[in-house]
Amino acid sequence: MSDTLSIVIPAMNEAQNLARLIPQAWHVIERLDCKAEIIVVVGPSTDDTALVARERGAHVIEQTTKGYGGALAEGFAAARGEWILTMDADLSHPPVVIGTIWAARETADMLIASRYVRSGSAAMPLSRMILSRILNLSFPFLLSLPIKDMSSGFRLYRREVVRDVTIKGTNFDALQELLMGAYAAGWRVREVPFAYQPRGTGQSKASLVRFAKSYLKTLRAMWNARNNLECADYDERAYTSRNPVQRAWQHWRHAIILSMARNFVGTGILHVGCGSSRILQDLPGAVGVDANERKVRYMQRYRANTVVTGSVTKLPFDDAQFDCVICTGVLEHTSDTPSPLDELLRVLDPQGTLIVSTPDWDTRAWQIISPLAHLLSARGASSVTTRYTRTRLEGALSDRGWVATDVRYVFGAELITAFQRETIEASGRPTMVLLPQESGLRPVSPVVEPKQLVVR
Repeated sequence: MSDTLSIVIPAMNEAQNLARLIPQAWHVIERLDCKAEIIVVVGPSTDDTALVARERGAHVIEQTTKGYGGALAEGFAAARGEWILTMDADLSHPPVVIGTIWAARETADMLIASRYVRSGSAAMPLSRMILSRILNLSFPFLLSLPIKDMSSGFRLYRREVVRDVTIKGTNFDALQELLMGAYAAGWRVREVPFAYQPRGTGQSKASLVRFAKSYLKTLRAMWNARNNLECADYDERAYTSRNPVQRAWQHWRHAIILSMARNFVGTGILHVGCGSSRILQDLPGAVGVDANERKVRYMQRYRANTVVTGSVTKLPFDDAQFDCVICTGVLEHTSDTPSPLDELLRVLDPQGTLIVSTPDWDTRAWQIISPLAHLLSARGASSVTTRYTRTRLEGALSDRGWVATDVRYVFGAELITAFQRETIEASGRPTMVLLPQESGLRPVSPVVEPKQLVVR
């Protein structure tokens, strides 16, 4: 047995449907390479739902909390499997699909049986179909989520995905809450097609009016979570933002830093504070480090780069391990006592290049932009701890024997500087090697074997 599976089924007045569903589910489970349990969370019922479930080998939980969201929370708490599958009790989720979802489990951390991807379908009343389609077209667009069926309750979760999510919704909006929590935490989410079936016997427990109201309330919470700086893919989305100013800023910064680092691709680049930015993605073989575990988890899906969790005050690498170190969006949020510059220089080869990005608090542009940026800043943004200027930054590195070789600005506000170590000629005069400018000419340099990466 390679994995364990818990199937969680919320149910209320579903005795007749469970009498068919549970045996079918056990039949599918027998063909899977796993040890499994079926948990039925029984809401206030007037029929023999609990008895039918027990007689067919399910573990029954008498629900004490409220609604569908409460049933899921209680089922998750009781589940012992490494994987947790949720499905409806009304036979609208064919048990045979359990095998399809299970077979795809290693391709994602959360799998959604989807009605709206290719080869999926839905047989449901017209009123529910219209509401479902409106929700599943508007929510993904407004939240920039690449998911076509956000309201499907037929899902498979890796245990870790649901472990840290607190379900607040009591209705079916709990499904969007779980999805947003998983996506914001950097877990891989994938959809697999299935054919949604009409319910067996009985009536649906979903009230369309309550259903719509709860979703509108949930949309606001999801919007806040989606646009929080802590959201795993926040930096990546900023590059393609619908906000033209944010998009232009990100593209400008991206172009400058890549031009400064282009001669080091394949020789050893470290990006400190990489987040989920396109900068790291577009530097094949580069190593990323970030203090946000969500963003590190998200970036680990891009196999061209190694990404680890770490702090700029204590980088998990050996001395002089990298030929180029890039630091973006970190220094201004870190105390300069002790200075993080010393740690950046520790892991940098003495013949290498340091590239630093930080707002320049001396510029007129940043003084104008800063109040507006604070007002419009994403939720979760860290407060500024240290206010750098060009003079302060260059002075701090000059004291350590490093000089600025390339200085650029984004919108005249964000300072991006490349530093190299100052050397002394025989004449006693300091010299430096200037980085290539944006001339389109690339100097010929010998092939350098990349250093062996050592992560502490």
